[in-house]
Amino acid sequence: MTFSGDLSFVNDWNFFMRNPAQRFENLVATGAYAGTLEAFATGVKLKSRYEHLLDDALARKQTTFWASGSKRVIETAKYFGAGFFGVDWQDFADLQVIPETRKRRTSTLTPGKTCRKYGDNADGNGHDYGARMLYEWRGHYLPPIVARLQRENPGISFTEAHVYSMQELCGFETIALGSSPWCDVFTKEELESFGEQLGMYFDHSYDPELTFLHVEYARDLLHYYKAGPGNPYSGAMGMLWLNATANLLKEGPEKAGSLFLSFVHDGDITPMLSALELFPQSIDLPTTHVLRDRMWKTSDVIPMGGRIIFERLACAAPQYCWDNAEFGYPNHKYCTPPAEEYHVRINVNDGIVGLPGCEDGPGRSCPLEIFMGRTSAAITQEAHNRELHFRHSFFSGGCHRSPIVATLVTEHRLAQPFRCVPYRIVFQQNSVIAMGQSIGTVQAKAVTGVLAQLRDVHGTLKTNDSLPEGILTIWTDKGRESAELIVSETLTVWWQTKGKVGECGLWWRCLGGRQMRQRVFRMRPGKETSLNLIKIVSAKLKGRSA
Repeated sequence: MTFSGDLSFVNDWNFFMRNPAQRFENLVATGAYAGTLEAFATGVKLKSRYEHLLDDALARKQTTFWASGSKRVIETAKYFGAGFFGVDWQDFADLQVIPETRKRRTSTLTPGKTCRKYGDNADGNGHDYGARMLYEWRGHYLPPIVARLQRENPGISFTEAHVYSMQELCGFETIALGSSPWCDVFTKEELESFGEQLGMYFDHSYDPELTFLHVEYARDLLHYYKAGPGNPYSGAMGMLWLNATANLLKEGPEKAGSLFLSFVHDGDITPMLSALELFPQSIDLPTTHVLRDRMWKTSDVIPMGGRIIFERLACAAPQYCWDNAEFGYPNHKYCTPPAEEYHVRINVNDGIVGLPGCEDGPGRSCPLEIFMGRTSAAITQEAHNRELHFRHSFFSGGCHRSPIVATLVTEHRLAQPFRCVPYRIVFQQNSVIAMGQSIGTVQAKAVTGVLAQLRDVHGTLKTNDSLPEGILTIWTDKGRESAELIVSETLTVWWQTKGKVGECGLWWRCLGGRQMRQRVFRMRPGKETSLNLIKIVSAKLKGRSA
């Protein structure tokens, strides 16, 4: 078989790796972009950055690190260990290998192996979902390239799968050798032509310099729907590792230790990113055209050697002082004792990424207490989704076929004066069953007049009045106020702050349930935010669980 045209180099081409049967799917050990080199260099870099934590871990003899049971993952961990702990790392650290098997049930490192519905792909939206969406995209951009190669080589039959594999070889051979002749098979002119097909989707002309725009997008689609935010099982799988990590951050270095290192596949990192909603998409990635302004880019999120670091920051808490000047003793000054506040900061591939809605702390960090509350709420949310699945957000809660008890709380955690004002609450097709005791002044008014009798409430009121769409306004005038309501379907709360920067809190649970879910958020004066607390989706949807 002889190749012609842009594929003529294949006649003399040899596979870029010796003993390919032995090295296939293993860590690349040659070239400027070798995985072995990058893993070692990363270990050296992080040792320089976190040397004080390493010293503490060595002193405590808490230097165990973990890798999933894949040969290339284990090798990556070992090369990293040589750079981080030293070439004699085995004298100081212990590498624990966790088998990649479904028998482990709830492995935090490889959740895709332990989520049976995801692995079985019974509903078509599990492990193979990403490949299916990739095939759809390939059908849009590859046919012109297949046709050209077919014209140059009329005696050889090409398929879209063949051409896509050529594009993959371009990337993998470049990693191993620094360059690849496979990259020259694909021309800018073809991409210009492809850009004309995309013209209807863009507000400006296609840029031919974006040579591998569509190839990059193919990878983005694959990971987005395989185990990223586009996969309905992703968030549940990501909660396993996130929950374990959150508990370690809560315990702190004194109890848990200073360093925890885990090595996994890229497809095991994306579920955790989904659970945190770090790279949110307003719309799912389409398979008919390139979505240019997307947040989800594989090259940014999970490049080869990608890493996610959670940092626990200890910062001095502000001190508050006062005196007795109003009583005639101005020289008597009192201050709160020195204290520390703890925050969580997220580093993605050497870039700080703020947690959506919670990045006002030092260095775009999130207060540890709020981080724990959000993690707990997300875990509870995923548990409820076992009965009724729907695309969730961190601050939604689902009570399947059951009302909820919502407690609205305003609490002053920072300097006075500060007020969290839940100034509007909207019910949609609900029944208010009861309003519990409230402290201070609670006023309510319904636009439809249904809740007119709730004005100036001080105590308990019960009603079964139907609320097709009512608006209840509540505000409080003390440091900590609450009003309890029981509603059945959708509750949206609008918050407004007055005074200095502070935190507003909201807790809720399903009627008859014990688990409280929490949403605490930091706000600045004069700004508003809304929280869609409960969203019950049609019971006709089939339940899915991990």
